[in-house]
Amino acid sequence: MLKNMYAIGTSLLYNSQISINVHGQNAANGATPGYRRRTIDSAAMPYINIGGHELGTGVDIQRLCRRFDSFLASQQHEKGGEYSMWEALNGNLSAMDNLFKDSATKGLTKAMTDFWGDWQKLSENPDTPAARTGLLGQSKALFNLIRSKYADMRNQANMIEKSIAQQTGKANGIMKRLAEINRHIAERANVDELKDERDLLLEKLSKIVDIKAVEKSNNQMTVMLRTGQTLVSGASAYEFKYEGSKVVSGVLDGSPFKDALYFKGSSNHEYTVECISGGPADGSGGAAGFRVSIDGGATWLKNADGTEKTFAADGNNGRIKIGDVEVWFGAAGDSATAASTNLGKGDKFIIKPKSNLYWYKNSSTFEDVTPRGDSMDRLGGGSLAGLLKARDQHIGSYSKKLDAFAKSLIWEVNYAHSQGAGRKHFTSMLGTYRAERTDVPLSRSKLAFADRIKAGNVSIAVYNSSTGANVANKSIDFSSINPPGIASFDPAQHSLEDVRDAVNASFPGQLTAGIDNGKLQLRAASGMSFSFAGDTSGLLAGLGVNTFVSGSGASDIAINPMVRADKGYICAGHVNGAGEVNSGDSTVANVLAALDGKHVFFFLDGSSSKSTFQQYLSDLVASVGADTAAADTAQAAGKGQLKFLNERQEALGGVNVKEEMIQMKRDQQNFQNASKMIEIANEMFDTLLALK
Repeated sequence: MLKNMYAIGTSLLYNSQISINVHGQNAANGATPGYRRRTIDSAAMPYINIGGHELGTGVDIQRLCRRFDSFLASQQHEKGGEYSMWEALNGNLSAMDNLFKDSATKGLTKAMTDFWGDWQKLSENPDTPAARTGLLGQSKALFNLIRSKYADMRNQANMIEKSIAQQTGKANGIMKRLAEINRHIAERANVDELKDERDLLLEKLSKIVDIKAVEKSNNQMTVMLRTGQTLVSGASAYEFKYEGSKVVSGVLDGSPFKDALYFKGSSNHEYTVECISGGPADGSGGAAGFRVSIDGGATWLKNADGTEKTFAADGNNGRIKIGDVEVWFGAAGDSATAASTNLGKGDKFIIKPKSNLYWYKNSSTFEDVTPRGDSMDRLGGGSLAGLLKARDQHIGSYSKKLDAFAKSLIWEVNYAHSQGAGRKHFTSMLGTYRAERTDVPLSRSKLAFADRIKAGNVSIAVYNSSTGANVANKSIDFSSINPPGIASFDPAQHSLEDVRDAVNASFPGQLTAGIDNGKLQLRAASGMSFSFAGDTSGLLAGLGVNTFVSGSGASDIAINPMVRADKGYICAGHVNGAGEVNSGDSTVANVLAALDGKHVFFFLDGSSSKSTFQQYLSDLVASVGADTAAADTAQAAGKGQLKFLNERQEALGGVNVKEEMIQMKRDQQNFQNASKMIEIANEMFDTLLALK
């Protein structure tokens, strides 16, 4: 019996010491990030039978427990990734919402309304200098605002790019450390401390990318993206890379093509190029045909009539404009040299004209995991997904819409303005738009607005500078230009050099046309001047001749330098049939003021829509607001869900220092009780010895 008392007391003494150490360690690490509370699992030691009675022999420590719920952790990873994605997205969208927020007294909508209003004022007082000065001031304000908002969006996108690079490096560092922890776990028996660090790292990684973590029987953790790509396996870590634009070739086995596809430009879209027929890639006879998709091949670009749009393969001199990029084929390693091998039917190329996030299995095997916003939304949750979506699907979309708005504004204003005449005639004129090639039809010249120029007639009126008398008022005649017999201008036939030659042939001794760095230049002969008397083709607007606006989009929209320098060149009136520009004429100013309510075309991603400028801008502002509100709601909901899961995990494994101290006092009391029990046993033993 005494022996049993000693055993009970000793086990209680020992267990109390261990428990004091465990709860003391808990209290000491109450503020340590990732630390999970430890507890002791105890069980009664085997009973002994004495005289038909079962007597206890004390308590035994079964194991030291780390209080952590793996199932809760997997939910935390999922919801944490969702919340981080919405948090990153909402933060950037809120900046865009503030950027586009309009009021009755300021903002883009107000500036545009005032712009049309000043054209109306000019139409009412076409000869008043004050009306022209006011128009120039308001135009400058509107164009500056468009440029500023576009620049702010690009700056926001650049900031996102830096954040993506930082988050990518952070994720790689975490994955590398997780692999090291797996290796250490395999080498050690007591791994609770490593598991604390591991679970904290997994929590951090789940906020960057959407992960799934599975603990193996050997306590090592395998970590994957939810889309299946392995990030950590055993002691091996894979890697993310954030890389610039590239072309991924998918040439079929057996294809004769050994050269390359090249592109120029940037876009938030991926372009899938698929050959629908084989043949040369250099633009020669029987050239290979291809089609293009911007949604991974789910659909293909179409013509205005709904038929599938196809293209003929060509080289550097015949680059093909597709959306925001130009595409051509060339020799491997040399984009300027023509491809010498034929394309095969089914050959495929994926153009990635932006920086993307790639998962690398090894140096030569990689996958693009950048979210695309469609059925191949490849990254899922996490801050990286939120940042990439903000860059591409939102800010990228808004900037493209604002650019489309600016392009149509430039074109419509310039088309109308180029038809008219100002208060003074020209003695010389240099267009603002440059043709990259002057010897090919203007439709293929790479002019900024080449796709909007159509066949038609362009008329010029020439005057005697001394008397003001009209000496010529006629259309440019292209009959003497190859191919002969075509009097009117045709962008599919006539090059910029043809335009130059036609002007010189039509106005000998009156006007001299030339080309200066790809721009059309006109000069009046000595003692003469000229104005433009109409243009049904848009050639003048396309060349930037007699225009009000310069620039080709939201990044560079501005007032034409010639108009800015002399407001007398603002066209309010027009040249009538007699070659006169009458005082008080407001024909063109009226047309420009009426653009406020006119339904015009806006071109975006290979498709077009038609609305007023006001409606288009209102839709853009509304979409930014709606996207921001949706992200804010989703972030708030995700925050609540994650808070609930975190509280459950914390209730299980978090350290409450006060409770730990209470438990230590209990253990201290148990230690004292055990000591007293041993002391009593000693006294009983001494008594027994004395009886002998």
